[in-house]
Amino acid sequence: MSDDTNSQHSADRTNTVRRRVVLLTLSIVAIGILYLGLRRSGVFLNQAERSLLGTWTIPLPEPVPPNTVRTLYQFDLAGRFTIQSLLVNPIPGATDQSRAGSWQLQEGVLLMESSAPDPRYFLDRLLRQPGRPSRDSRRMTIVELTENTLRLQESPDSVILNLVRHSE
Repeated sequence: MSDDTNSQHSADRTNTVRRRVVLLTLSIVAIGILYLGLRRSGVFLNQAERSLLGTWTIPLPEPVPPNTVRTLYQFDLAGRFTIQSLLVNPIPGATDQSRAGSWQLQEGVLLMESSAPDPRYFLDRLLRQPGRPSRDSRRMTIVELTENTLRLQESPDSVILNLVRHSE
């Protein structure tokens, strides 16, 4: 009887441990899903980060001259950005270009990191500086951020990039 009792207790303990492991695993998965859902909803973003979300562009003169590049900067909730250079009234053979990466805002500085620029493309040649690493990391100070205006500066002696909220 004692062996049967020990076997029963051992089986009960094994089942209890299994149930606890399954419950713990399901809890961790549920918390992860909840966290991702909340992150995508923007709950964890501060006011400046929420203001940055959306699409920004460099204002163009009217009428737009042929073969002008319209650059769109898009920032999303998932911490991803896309920069698209679209030709307005393009000449034959010209192509649009884009690049993507991740972004974050730290103490008024916009950090953007993307894969290495492709030297075949004009935008990448324009933004690329000699000696930069294979991953392109840019630190741009936010000079001004309002509902419809974003002004960025890469260094104190560089030109300020003036962007406005894009609306189609």
